[in-house]
Amino acid sequence: MAVCVAVIGKDNSPLYIGGIGNDTGTDNELSRQWLVHTALDALEERLASANTNNTGSNSNAARTDLRDLYLGLLYSTDTHKIYGYVTNTRIKLVLVTNSTSPSGSNIRDAEVRTALRRLHALKFDKQVKNIMMNNAAAVVSGKDIEKPQAEISPIHRIRITLTSRNVRSLEKVCADLINGAKKQKLRVKGPVRMPTKILRITTRKTPCGEGSKTWDRFQMRIHKRVIDLHSPSEIVKQITSINIEPGVEVEVTIADA
Repeated sequence: MAVCVAVIGKDNSPLYIGGIGNDTGTDNELSRQWLVHTALDALEERLASANTNNTGSNSNAARTDLRDLYLGLLYSTDTHKIYGYVTNTRIKLVLVTNSTSPSGSNIRDAEVRTALRRLHALKFDKQVKNIMMNNAAAVVSGKDIEKPQAEISPIHRIRITLTSRNVRSLEKVCADLINGAKKQKLRVKGPVRMPTKILRITTRKTPCGEGSKTWDRFQMRIHKRVIDLHSPSEIVKQITSINIEPGVEVEVTIADA
């Protein structure tokens, strides 16, 4: 039965030493620390021996040993057995167990190997989660998080169509709309100058004194501009709340919801 697990850093500084099961109290804390620290000498000797063996073996065997540095039983006392495991980054895992299992039988080496591998995987998963959470916090910190995600309005492609007979008034309204959109940091495209529509009207005058018929011909030019925005509908309402010049008609449509 395992009574203690420890995580030791590259420089042999303890990162974590904790009891397992009924051995979690502070009364046995000094005993646990002594067992773990006395295992470091045996662990370093085992590592040096493993490196020497890898130097004399082929590259494939060396890679295999680096992937699985289970060091086995480091040393034992009358009441405890201490096992070691080293990761590729030289983080050391130490597992302290009782000399015998609760049933009285000896603890098998394969069970200890499996337990240390699971401990290594658990430590790796925790590190990955911490990295992902830190990265997510850094990304979110640069955004506006005052509103919950559910309350953020969807982005639409808004088309604003402006028509007028007065070119100057039309251009002024277009400029005001684009300036307002740029202040809101929106994507703006336009104004696109559409072909001018020409309306021709012919009217009949009253007969002159000689009885002949005369006609008057009128021509009306209607100018058209189109502006496309990518924005929530609420912001478009703010942008289009400017003073519209007389004679300028504004039509707002959602081209792509």
